[in-house]
Amino acid sequence: MQIKNKRVLVCDCEKTMPLTAAGVARACGAVTESPLYTQLCRSEIDSFIDAARTEGEGLVVCCTQEQVAFEEALAEQGLEPNLRYVNIRERAGWSVEAQSALPKIAGLIHESTLDLAPVPSVAMVSNGTCLVYGGGQTAVDAARQLNSRLTVSLLLTDIEDVLPLGAADMMISRGEVAAARGHLGAFEVNVNRYAPVRPSSRHHLDTGLFSDGTAATCDIIIDLSGGRPLFASPNRRDGYLRADPNDPVAVQRALFEAVELLGEFEKPRYVTFRGELCTHSRNKITGCTRC
Repeated sequence: MQIKNKRVLVCDCEKTMPLTAAGVARACGAVTESPLYTQLCRSEIDSFIDAARTEGEGLVVCCTQEQVAFEEALAEQGLEPNLRYVNIRERAGWSVEAQSALPKIAGLIHESTLDLAPVPSVAMVSNGTCLVYGGGQTAVDAARQLNSRLTVSLLLTDIEDVLPLGAADMMISRGEVAAARGHLGAFEVNVNRYAPVRPSSRHHLDTGLFSDGTAATCDIIIDLSGGRPLFASPNRRDGYLRADPNDPVAVQRALFEAVELLGEFEKPRYVTFRGELCTHSRNKITGCTRC
């Protein structure tokens, strides 16, 4: 079966998927159908080798489980085709809705034939400057635990019942984050009611005069405030780690994640919507509306 100048080999995995050659070709919009294989990775491996020899602009095999077997067969023949694999079995053909999954299978096959430009990436560099934001002893203990691994600043929302910390090995202040923006390695926070802790604090922490609109930068934010998240989608913000201060396990998990966020990272930059990647859009059917 030819799709977008690529040859597609479809296998029903020993007849465990309800497929027909004509049905697959029709769903994929192929001009001509091709044989529907049933054991392409074993008894029909010669058909795969023949296709690899004459693959043209590319070859797609609808199987990912036996990729090693296909690669070994190619190595024995000294062949290096432009080859891709797509999983139609676990993602559709073996599902409880397999009888009606042909449109999805066609979408998966079409996706595998697309020649997409490389996705641009965003470079993020973290030098390990970390802001721990929260109240009381929980935030203090978290900052202390991290201070030997990262460069930590502690911003306390509440200094009641917090004793002076002894050696001044980290920046400690009181305040409330009014706004935050940025990402891992490039966070900016604006703090209201900001006041550094006095070095002369004796029986309890004491601060000087408050000021609003204080700006600060950091690479990592650990939010133990227990209030509203600083970002609209906290789980998707690289470098922003939020945990319930009343959940010791969640706090420790955040601390463990923080110490791994040191160095250089890359993240794909997704800014372009490609309608042909969506089965609903390609078939002119309204599915979700998230795009």
